[in-house]
Amino acid sequence: MPGIVGAGAYRTIQVVLLPLAVAAYVATVPRLLAYSRRTGVSATLFASLYTRYMQHRLETRPDEPAVRLMAVMPNVSQEGFRLTTAPTLVGHLLTGYVPRIYRYPYRDRPPMRHQSTARTSYYDAAVQRHLDGVEQLVILGAGFDTRVFRLPPEERVRCFEIDMPRTQAYKASMLEKAGLSTRLAIYVSADFETEDWMAKLVAAGFDPGSPTFFLWEGVTMYLDRASVEATLRRIAATAPGSVVAFD
Repeated sequence: MPGIVGAGAYRTIQVVLLPLAVAAYVATVPRLLAYSRRTGVSATLFASLYTRYMQHRLETRPDEPAVRLMAVMPNVSQEGFRLTTAPTLVGHLLTGYVPRIYRYPYRDRPPMRHQSTARTSYYDAAVQRHLDGVEQLVILGAGFDTRVFRLPPEERVRCFEIDMPRTQAYKASMLEKAGLSTRLAIYVSADFETEDWMAKLVAAGFDPGSPTFFLWEGVTMYLDRASVEATLRRIAATAPGSVVAFD
């Protein structure tokens, strides 16, 4: 549909389906939170995964691994999830319209409510821009990051992912359940606030003398200032040509 007509039709479909989506959301969130409390796996991990799932479904950013992971999560009601996403996905299917939050990059400065898609797009571009100049990729606080699956085979670098032990164990089990390889990255368990994550990284095979891209997405706001500064100092002491991207 033409832009303004498509947007209007999309909004109408959203309004019609919204009560069903809200009811499903209210019914499914307690299950997510209860699972997080029981297992110690943070519920915030799913916010970024959800965004990338929606971008894939709306065809603005391909991420098949995110879709496959979302389908096997034991704390996600698949029926409730389908109903919650129905206003957006059905509206898009019938009109072709994509909400602005899933269309970044666009020319204007993104508002805070668009930050999850904006930062993901920013980091995708940053990794692509610097990939030729580094030999290693380290994802700090990786959560359910799926970038290792999207790296071009001809530009494959050594990849390391660092996160809390429970998160790493949970991710590994979900990757296997989704039929995704656990061999594309080396998974290192560490707590940024209490452990020497660099020492654990080196013990896992990381070479501090090789240029590295450090990706630190959506993590610093959950750490204290001392931990953030200490992490940046460790990164600054690595090889010349290394890069760090964080928010």
